[in-house]
Amino acid sequence: MEIKILWADGSDAVDVISAVRTILETPAGTVPFDRDFGIDSSIIDLPYNRAAALLQSEYINKIMKYEPRADVQRVTVSLDASGTLSAEVVIGSA
Repeated sequence: MEIKILWADGSDAVDVISAVRTILETPAGTVPFDRDFGIDSSIIDLPYNRAAALLQSEYINKIMKYEPRADVQRVTVSLDASGTLSAEVVIGSA
């Protein structure tokens, strides 16, 4: 799954974007002592409409929990012709 993260005002916020990318690319359950960190990878096996809604919710909730400097402005999940999910997350400063 491809994840694209954009900073809303176009500025360079490398540290926040890096932290958000780490959250979104880590499977939940793989971090010792914080099994909730990361994204539930079982979501991508669900039908598209359900997966899209759950991913949006999961991304927003986990970013709010683990990266308070980021304000999620938009999460867009799409499906290409080959059946691959991709997500675009737009964040700004909190």
